[in-house]
Amino acid sequence: MPQVERIKAAPKIVDDASSSVGRLVEELAEPLAEYMLADYSDEDWRDSPVIEAFARVAALLEAEGREVPPAILTVFRRATEAGRALGVV
Repeated sequence: MPQVERIKAAPKIVDDASSSVGRLVEELAEPLAEYMLADYSDEDWRDSPVIEAFARVAALLEAEGREVPPAILTVFRRATEAGRALGVV
């Protein structure tokens, strides 16, 4: 493939890869959120490093113009109710 064609193809390849990563992240994060909602205690909500990872997942999905799944939004609500400070960095 000539260099000009490769340069033109690069943005599409990046877009396709980003979209695939976003779908994979969402497919993994949503079941984890549902598990946490069923099984976490207040202490777990306050101390879990996974909450920050969910914030990054939500930011990734929003950056792609995708909706954040309700289970992930509920994770944020439950963490806040348990006393976890959430904020945007």
